[in-house]
Amino acid sequence: EPYTQIMQLLQVEPANSVVIEDSVNGVRSGKAAGARVIGLSATYSANDLSEADICVKSLNEIDVNLINSLVDAAH
Repeated sequence: EPYTQIMQLLQVEPANSVVIEDSVNGVRSGKAAGARVIGLSATYSANDLSEADICVKSLNEIDVNLINSLVDAAH
């Protein structure tokens, strides 16, 4: 629900949203809201975060190209 509320507040379509999460429940929350999800495997393993669209080990791996590719894939 928090992601849905913030998307409504910002007037952003879920398909145009990307969230970064480091927990299983966070990944599930982002996906339930309709967003694309990047799993950050700092606390949990990439296997634990397998529901994410993609997993990274570090925030340094996230750039505009990755975000754009996730949004483009949603359309």
